[in-house]
Amino acid sequence: MSASRPRALLGVALALAVGGGLAACASDGPGFTTPDDDTGDDTTPAPDDDTSEPADGVHYLVSALPYSDPSSPSLVELDADFQAVWTWTAPAGKGTLGAVREADGSTLFVEVSFPPDLSATLRRIDASGQETFSWDGPGDAPLQFAHGVAVTPEGNYVVGDTGNFRVLALRPDGTELWRLSFDDGVGGPRAPNGVAVRDLGGGEVRLAVTLLEGAFDQVAAFRLGAEDEAPLPLFAVPEEAGEGEVSWPHGPRIEEDGGVVFCSAAYGAIVRLGPDGDEEWRLPQEEDGGMLVFPRDALFTGTGQLLIPDNAAELLVIDDPFGAFEVVEATPLSGGYWIGEVPCGPGGGPPCLGGG
Repeated sequence: MSASRPRALLGVALALAVGGGLAACASDGPGFTTPDDDTGDDTTPAPDDDTSEPADGVHYLVSALPYSDPSSPSLVELDADFQAVWTWTAPAGKGTLGAVREADGSTLFVEVSFPPDLSATLRRIDASGQETFSWDGPGDAPLQFAHGVAVTPEGNYVVGDTGNFRVLALRPDGTELWRLSFDDGVGGPRAPNGVAVRDLGGGEVRLAVTLLEGAFDQVAAFRLGAEDEAPLPLFAVPEEAGEGEVSWPHGPRIEEDGGVVFCSAAYGAIVRLGPDGDEEWRLPQEEDGGMLVFPRDALFTGTGQLLIPDNAAELLVIDDPFGAFEVVEATPLSGGYWIGEVPCGPGGGPPCLGGG
C-alpha cells in the first residue's frame, strides 16, 4: 500500500498540533526560564532551575512541543497547585512528545525535531538533568515523529514510532524486544500516536495504542506476555472503518479495570472504553459540547478533577467533570501534549523535584 496518504496526514497532524492556536506561555511564570541557545552546544541541557528542597505529594509531568515559542520548556513539572516547579528545555528546534517519570527519579521522554526534519530520539535524564540513555531507533529505520512512551513492569520501554507506523519495545540498554506494525489501514498504514501500559495485577498487563489514519482511526488494546513476546490483541475500536465516533485519537490511559480513556480530539471529547472495548461514557456530557479544543490527553486527579492540555495553549483544570464540567483554572502551557501523574516523596516514590 502507498504510504503517501498517511505521511501527508502526519503533516496535517503536526500543523494542527503546533499551529497558530498555541500561544507562548509567560516567560516570567513560576519555573520558566529562557535557555541560552548561543553556545552552539547541541548536547542535552541541564534543567533550567535549581532543585530546591524535596517535598512530598503528587506532582504532574507535562510533555510539550512548543513550536510557536521554542524558548519555552519542553518538560514541565507542576506541583499540586499546578505551579511549575521544575522545567527542562530541549535544544533549539526540538520538543518532546511524551514523557514518564521512572521509579529512580529519572525522566524518560521522546524528543522530536520540528519540521521538516521530524527525527526523534528516546532519551532519559536523571534528576540533575544529565543524560543517561539515548536511542534513535533500530537499524532498519530510525524513529520518525515518535509519539508517546511507556514503561512495562519489567522496566522495559514501549514507544510509538509514528512516522514508521509501528510500536517498538526495547530494554533500557536499547535492545529491541518486539514490534507491532500497523500497515492495514483503509487508505494506507495507520500511525500510532500514543501508547500506555498498565499492570492490572494477577499477571495481566495491558498495552493501549491510539492509531491515526484518517479514514480508519482506532483505539486498540493488547495483552503483554513475556518481555520478548509480541503482544496479543484484545480489541480495536471501531472494528470497521466508518463506525463509531473516534477521530484523531490521542492520549490513551489504562484504568484499574483494564478500560481505556482517550481523547477523540477532532470531536473535542474524552471517551472511556470498558475492559472489552464497549464505549461507556464521553465528556463533556452536554449535548452541544464543543468547549474542548483538540484535547490531546486527560488525567483524573485523586480529588476527582480532570486535567486536560488542549490546543488553546492551556492546561484546563475541570471540576465536576461528570456534572457541571466547570473549568476552574486554565494554566498557560505552550505546546502541551501529555500530562502524567508523578507520585513523589517518602510515601509515594522518589523525591519531588522542585518545591511544593
